[in-house]
Amino acid sequence: MSIHIATDGGRLVRPLIIIDNKIPRLKQSHIRQLSIGIRNFEDLLKDGILEFLDVNEESNALIALNESKINSNTSHMEIEPITFLGVVSGLVPFPDHNQSPRNT
Repeated sequence: MSIHIATDGGRLVRPLIIIDNKIPRLKQSHIRQLSIGIRNFEDLLKDGILEFLDVNEESNALIALNESKINSNTSHMEIEPITFLGVVSGLVPFPDHNQSPRNT
C-alpha cells in the first residue's frame, strides 16, 4: 500500500457533491439556507457535503452528472453538469451547438 500526496502549486481542483449510498448529501434545505444567507459555500465544505477533488482523485472517483445517473458505485455528483468541461471551456457559449475545433 502506498500514499501519494500531490502538493504542487497551481493544482486545479473542483467542488463536487459527496454521495452516500446513492443519496447526495446536498439537500434542498441546504440550498434554501444558501439562498437566504444562513449558510455559505465554506459551510458546505466544513460539514462534509461538498468536497474539492483534483485530477488525480477524479481518476478514482465515479462522478455522476445528475441524480438520475447515480448508481451503487457513484462517489460524487456534479454541482452543475456543465462544470465537467472545465474552467475555460465553461466560458464558451453554447458549446453543444459548435464544432469541436471551434470550441477548442
